[in-house]
Amino acid sequence: MGDAFNSKRNDAMADLAIDPDVLASELAAELQGDPLDEIAPDDPEHDALQAARACDEGLAWLNQGHDQSLPLPKNPFNSSLPSLNAVS
Repeated sequence: MGDAFNSKRNDAMADLAIDPDVLASELAAELQGDPLDEIAPDDPEHDALQAARACDEGLAWLNQGHDQSLPLPKNPFNSSLPSLNAVS
C-alpha cells in the first residue's frame, strides 16, 4: 500500500506546472528580503515608562479639582423653543 501511495504522489507532483514568470518574481522578492525585518523591535522598558508617565499625568490632572461630571444636555422641552404646532 505504501508503494502505491508513493507512486500516486510522485505522479501528481509530475503533473504540476511551474510558471517561470511567477517563479522569477517570487525569487526576486525573496532576495530583496522581508520589509518587516527593517522595523526595530519594541522596547518593553520604554513602553512601560511611557505608560507610567501617561498615568502620572492623568492622575495629576484629576487631582487638580476638575469637575469630573459631564455637562447635562439642554432640555429639548424648554418653553423658549418654538412650538411644533406653530405655523410660520
